Amino acid sequence: MSTPGAPERSRVGARWAWRRFRRWTEGRPTDVDAAARLASAGILHTPEEYSALRLAGLCIAAMVGAVVGGTLALLGRAGLGLDGALLLGIAWTGAPPLAVAAYFHLAPRLAAQERRGRLDADLRPALAYAAALGSAEVPVDEIFRGLAEEPTIYGEVAREAGRIVRDTDLLGQDILSALRAAALRTPSLRFQEFLEGIATTAESGGQLKEYLIDQARRYERESPARLARSVESLSLLAEFYVVVVVAFPLFLLILLTVFSLLGGGSTLLLTVWLLVALLVPLAQLGFIVGVASNASEGAP
Repeated sequence: MSTPGAPERSRVGARWAWRRFRRWTEGRPTDVDAAARLASAGILHTPEEYSALRLAGLCIAAMVGAVVGGTLALLGRAGLGLDGALLLGIAWTGAPPLAVAAYFHLAPRLAAQERRGRLDADLRPALAYAAALGSAEVPVDEIFRGLAEEPTIYGEVAREAGRIVRDTDLLGQDILSALRAAALRTPSLRFQEFLEGIATTAESGGQLKEYLIDQARRYERESPARLARSVESLSLLAEFYVVVVVAFPLFLLILLTVFSLLGGGSTLLLTVWLLVALLVPLAQLGFIVGVASNASEGAP
């Protein structure tokens, strides 16, 4: 029998969390901002379901942290003393819940930024396709239907087009309302401008053909500058990683280890433990978040 994949396991975990923690999340006023962030990130949960999932994660992390923290405190008592062992145990008891809370706080924002990068990267070929169909006087709904049918070519833009087609076919919205709804939930400002421009041009009786061709040409001209900015930002992040995340902790670790061997006492040894167990992983995590926040806009 085949084992469930990651999406299936995720849905099972979300259903379990909803059954166990829905009583603490239902009945609260609707958080419009949270709903908008989840929609922008492409997370298919309501704010109440996401809050239940966060509570489940915090409870599990608190239990894991208590076990790990207590174990490290017992193991480190001989070398670090009572105060040092307690400090190490408290630090590791609180670290997993804090990490889970940070994850659920940052996950929608990082997912939205990642989707924005993919949308901006896939927008260039999608604009060329839309301009070609617009030149042939193809209706707007058929343009987005054609985009939705080619996810391997147009990537995230095709998936957004698929949601627009779903809104028109299944929910009964007209194409202009579906375009404006997609413009509100998309994390990409360029894709938002593109959708709103189509809707405005169609409503005002403008020439959609000229608009699509102009957008494709403008994006073509701006692509080299965007790529240069992205490369420059990534080079700065690489320099930051080498200096702050690699060189500085390594230098500090060597220095503290030498001092502790020369008789620095349990305080310096505790500092070495905390540096290895907490500060270095947190620095790595911070760099990962920084790279994800600086999602590349894709090659032109």
